[in-house]
Amino acid sequence: MKKSKPKPQPKPKPKAAPKTRKKTAVATPKPPKRDNKATYLEFIEQVLNAGNFSVVADYLAPDVTTHNGLPGQEPGREGFIAALKAFHGAFPDMRADVTHAVAEGEMVVCRFEVTGTHRGTFLGMPGSGRKVHYQEIAIVRMDGGKIAEHWSVADALAILQQLQTSEIV
Repeated sequence: MKKSKPKPQPKPKPKAAPKTRKKTAVATPKPPKRDNKATYLEFIEQVLNAGNFSVVADYLAPDVTTHNGLPGQEPGREGFIAALKAFHGAFPDMRADVTHAVAEGEMVVCRFEVTGTHRGTFLGMPGSGRKVHYQEIAIVRMDGGKIAEHWSVADALAILQQLQTSEIV
């Protein structure tokens, strides 16, 4: 009978050093980033439609650039606010209903159906009591949750025709 060879014994594994917990800093939760489209839609409701100018600084950068404002509009936040107030003075019941809103990155584009009654001076024209309805498209660039740049194209011919203020219309 053959002698069986003894089976080799496995080498004992070296004991691992006790695990120590690394101290990790507890992350402070960041406030949720404001969605640019939602912020702009809030601006439309709060400022354009409700005429709540006390919150306008929450939505406009101090150095906001208006690329095609009203004639004589001053630059920056104060000029933007003055133009909005002038428009609200002329059309106190103004309503801008958003029909389309698209956002990508820092850019937001909205199409509006705007209605209002011409009750105060608008571009030198005294209030007429006439109702207006026109379309407008606005593009804004948001920076840090605030409007930093603004472009707007309104159907000026439709406005003038409804106000019957020009011989060419």
